[in-house]
Amino acid sequence: MTWLQERMSCGSIKLVSEQRDLEVRVEAGKETSLGRLLLEVKVVLCLGNANKLRISEMKLPVGVKPRVSGTARGDKGIAVEDVIIRLVAAGTSNVIAVTRSDQKGEFQFVGMKPGVYYREISFGGPEFTRAKLRVRKSHAFEVLLTWQPWPPGELCI
Repeated sequence: MTWLQERMSCGSIKLVSEQRDLEVRVEAGKETSLGRLLLEVKVVLCLGNANKLRISEMKLPVGVKPRVSGTARGDKGIAVEDVIIRLVAAGTSNVIAVTRSDQKGEFQFVGMKPGVYYREISFGGPEFTRAKLRVRKSHAFEVLLTWQPWPPGELCI
């Protein structure tokens, strides 16, 4: 199994870049020049259903504003990039903050006000998975987002 096949079977996102020389001929001046061509290919990550959030809470020094941070991981522990995470005020449709997970699967909301929120999570589609989160004064929350494996035999496009 090649490295790329192994990464694809694990469900990772891999950006593959390849540069090729491209020869360009100009007839009028009888000149030949070389240019560069960059080809980027993105392997699509296939994830199953989201698992229940795992949340740990830590008390902060008095006066420090609450924060919520976390990591998005696929079923084999590989970082998931570009997961959309929204915080919505409970009982409303008001989106308080939105962020995306980075290349390491990490995300963060800082300077939050204490209260009850819904954390809405989406990856690769318009559907959001919703979970309740109670933010308390002077507390930090670490959230782990994980997904089940893609069902065998189902096509992922």
